[in-house]
Amino acid sequence: MGKPAQRSRTLIDPRKSKRIGYWDGLTSLALIYTALVTPAEVALLECATSALEPFFMINRAVDAIFAFDMLVQCNLMIEIKSKDVSKRGTEWITKKNLIIKHYLKSWFIVDLASILVSAFDFMCFQFVQDMLGESAGSLGKLKILRVLRILRLVKLIRLLRASRMLKRWEQRLPINYAVLSLFKAIGTVVLLAHWFACIWVLQAKIQDDMENTWMPRYGYCTPVVSGEASSGSFLEGGDSKTISSTTSAKAGYNLFNKSLPKF
Repeated sequence: MGKPAQRSRTLIDPRKSKRIGYWDGLTSLALIYTALVTPAEVALLECATSALEPFFMINRAVDAIFAFDMLVQCNLMIEIKSKDVSKRGTEWITKKNLIIKHYLKSWFIVDLASILVSAFDFMCFQFVQDMLGESAGSLGKLKILRVLRILRLVKLIRLLRASRMLKRWEQRLPINYAVLSLFKAIGTVVLLAHWFACIWVLQAKIQDDMENTWMPRYGYCTPVVSGEASSGSFLEGGDSKTISSTTSAKAGYNLFNKSLPKF
């Protein structure tokens, strides 16, 4: 009789492993950061001018978490519906090659895309570096910078990972589904309100004629005092030099001299 096939040492059983619980907790924090901070960062902050800026470094750490999670998924036992007609219910896949095959056919493309979208951060960073070396920003480059800024919101596809973690938590924890549904509804409303608030700011900041938007009308940004600023002019804002991606050819605007309205 042949020996039974030995299970790979790297396989993780989500029903028993405590480490996967800790990892899900860390991944959840990364997802919460993506859901709350990424839209606000795109709407309120300019692109990074240095690789040592806090948000740029935190974003790279979040990228590393999601990249490592792809390796975890390739070693995580999964539960599927039983293909055997004589058996009802579900069965667990414990062969690594079948796990990888299933992952490639299901979540791999989404997970890979959620990491590749970080390329927009680097492209945005490179455009800012190029514009910092010019005396006056090119209007063409400024428009590309605006497009790149909006494309960074594609990172939100990472939130699709949350469904897998919720499923694993349901397997490990006793959950009251009525309470869970209530929290899901409240969380969805709060999250959508936050996103719409960020979009409201972003749509004003990317306009060529920002002087006609709601922000200067209600005093949430002020015209640049030093003469006329051409598109892509460099403005002094806060403690560091930032490049304004929303200045028009007629007048520049220094943003956030007042606090933004509370939503």
